Amino acid sequence: MSIRAGEVEGPLGEVLRVMMASEPVDQERSAAEQREENAQLWRASLEFVVRPAPEGVTTEDLEIPVKGGTIGARIYRCEGAVGTHVFFHGGAYWLGSVELSDIHSRWLAKLSGVAIVSVDYRLAPEHPYPIPIDDCAEATAWLAANGAELGLDPSSLSVGGESAGANAAAVVALRCASGDGPRLVAQVLSVPLTDWLDAAIYEAEMDPRCTPTAADITLARRHLFGEAPRPEQMLAASPLRAVIPDGMRGIKTMIMTNQFDRLRDSGQAYAQLLLREGVEVTTYHAPDIFHGGTGMTALSASACRYEAVYAAYVRETHRDPHCYGSCRSLGAAIWVK
Repeated sequence: MSIRAGEVEGPLGEVLRVMMASEPVDQERSAAEQREENAQLWRASLEFVVRPAPEGVTTEDLEIPVKGGTIGARIYRCEGAVGTHVFFHGGAYWLGSVELSDIHSRWLAKLSGVAIVSVDYRLAPEHPYPIPIDDCAEATAWLAANGAELGLDPSSLSVGGESAGANAAAVVALRCASGDGPRLVAQVLSVPLTDWLDAAIYEAEMDPRCTPTAADITLARRHLFGEAPRPEQMLAASPLRAVIPDGMRGIKTMIMTNQFDRLRDSGQAYAQLLLREGVEVTTYHAPDIFHGGTGMTALSASACRYEAVYAAYVRETHRDPHCYGSCRSLGAAIWVK
């Protein structure tokens, strides 16, 4: 068993113990039924685990055309917003939504001063690979082409996300860097899944404080890639195994990891890969949070700081794409009251 140094922060430790003691996912129920139950539980817990939404953020819902239909998205912005950050929510590609990440998106818009566009990409298993990732790529391209009509600034465009959303953002950035998409100024990858072929993320013997569990990762893989996953598909969705195109050197990168996260090591490995390829990379590591704990801002000063670091990097890269070095020291400097 791999034991991680340190402890999960205060109240988050209590939440984690409850999570670890809960019943495993009922495989006899449909993904849609499980998804709705998960959404109901999150809504019921919001006022206890997530700090209230900030004031001064306006929203606008829109529909974005994609292959096979349309998907929803929501724009968040404050007065004087500069640039556009396209955000992809987490949820293992089969959970989550724009609605469930609404407060987080509002805080990102408030703290960054950048317009945030949160994308409701279609979910597996109803929409298996490559549909969710393609939705994210097509939404990014559509916003680059049509954002000005919505009052956005597509000339300063970045992508980002959490967990599965960070995986999608990383793949989208690689496509854009290869010429298959618009020019990006930055990507922000929060607790990213970077390697679907990494055997370590499926190993059951790991520090029990680490989330997601091996069963969670296996379920996500099955929902996204099917009962018999094709290695070539998992490879295409694994940025850590990609040939890094020269265009990536023009996309500034923030990679954020948590100590008690099964995906920590591969996320940090991706940062090292990009650095070796000449990409300007900033990293941030939370030493006392588990995967998913970063959203519990009502319980954790560390989670608030984590959210602020994400927003500060977005702000720096959009307000002056050439001057963002101050973010390198944000790990010890930023607190949110």
